[in-house]
Amino acid sequence: MKNVPVEIEIKLCATPAMLAELQSHPRLAGKERNAHFTSTYFDSKDRLLEQAGISLRIRSGSCKSEQTAKAMSLPCGTVHREEWTTPLSGKLPQIERFPDPIRARLNHILGLEAIAPTSISQIKRLRRSVVAGDSVLEADFDTGTLRAGDQVETLCELELELIEGRLRDLLLLALDLPLRPDLQWSVVSKSKRCAWRRAAADHMERAAQAPVLSKAMNVAAGFRAIGWNCLYQLLANYPLVIATGHPEAVHQCRIAIRRMRIAFEIFSLCLPERQRPRLNAGIKAAGRILGRARDLHVLHLRLKDAADDAGSRSVLGAIERALAQATQQAGDMLASTAFQRLLFEAAHAIEVGHAQDPTGDGPLRPFAAQILSRSRRRLLSADQRLDTMSKRDTHRLRIHAKELRYACAFFRSLWPCSGGKNFSARLELVQDRLGKLHDLTVASKAAALLGPESDPISSAQIAAELEHMLSGAGRNRKKLLRDAEEALADWRDARRWWMT
Repeated sequence: MKNVPVEIEIKLCATPAMLAELQSHPRLAGKERNAHFTSTYFDSKDRLLEQAGISLRIRSGSCKSEQTAKAMSLPCGTVHREEWTTPLSGKLPQIERFPDPIRARLNHILGLEAIAPTSISQIKRLRRSVVAGDSVLEADFDTGTLRAGDQVETLCELELELIEGRLRDLLLLALDLPLRPDLQWSVVSKSKRCAWRRAAADHMERAAQAPVLSKAMNVAAGFRAIGWNCLYQLLANYPLVIATGHPEAVHQCRIAIRRMRIAFEIFSLCLPERQRPRLNAGIKAAGRILGRARDLHVLHLRLKDAADDAGSRSVLGAIERALAQATQQAGDMLASTAFQRLLFEAAHAIEVGHAQDPTGDGPLRPFAAQILSRSRRRLLSADQRLDTMSKRDTHRLRIHAKELRYACAFFRSLWPCSGGKNFSARLELVQDRLGKLHDLTVASKAAALLGPESDPISSAQIAAELEHMLSGAGRNRKKLLRDAEEALADWRDARRWWMT
């Protein structure tokens, strides 16, 4: 959208001690000024604005009052937000004072719904003008409180906003900071912070959203849109794993990492060649840690209803202990310096791309059609008799189905009028059937997931009980193989919607 003001910003959550340390960091030195202000955030009773990715606030301080609306800016809404600010007279937002298109958008979303304050922040800000590479940015050191109902949270953040120049300079600056568990990248805005804390136990994880692409994009622009989209899903979910350890948040982080791996494979020529092995190795390692926690959760769901005697309950207890340990390990990994650096390294690679490769200058749509056709052929090449395939081969087939499904989701908006729901629904069924086969394989190797008990006798007894509980796996596998074969046969006839 033309002539829309866009804010480019990275937010880092910090502890008070870390924020004090950052104030003396040489990369964040610059001319400074202080400010105090109060911000009141508004939404409807059903949080219509939040669901639409919009925040609406009134900020007062220094004898003036203003209202601001912010919205995620597609296609790279992770760090880009559209922002409109107008003067205000009064204590309630005056939507009619905003210019189009945000005025029309707010009226469309809210309709006749009333809005009311949802949270209030009181912030003390130290702002510095900082030079990073060829760019100028503002570094805001914020401390204060955020109140929503009876929930109160202390705020301690560093906000880095690009004023002039390139996003890559901002990302490189972030990589020079002491990233660690007490300094983490966050995409949770102040307007959502108390709601996030209050509802963390109600699972506010964010599922994958399809990227918005344009036929006018070249391959490099498509990679940036898809890469930032995958990264946003990871950034939106990983703090929930650290804070709550909820299995669905773990699952969404694992999906985000899988999507990113597939995006990096599809657009490998757009990645800086020197960074490819390092990025792929880091992403794969993170996925492996999350994968163990996810596999144990699936195993727990599979067996919890069968724990009807002392022996089976001991197995369930061992799974629960292993799951707690794996979830803690996943949280520790996500909070670590290595993972925080991986996030910014991935973001920098997505933003910079590989300018020397001519592939990036080509049109996106033919490139996408080629990728989809190649991925489809890979899945078609499988033997229709799955019962003759090894477990390793059926696992590889599942990966091919997943890669095609993610690629379809990546590129779907390039063919908005061609249908494709039938193709995607049939492919999803294939993946589901093959996924259940994979879960069965994981269950059959569950003893390796559990780790040793306190003594060898207990370990041996739990392994024996586990084998007994899974003794029907052979019969289940035959049925799942038949179901997967039927789903594959049905999918083979689906129309290739990207060929229109």
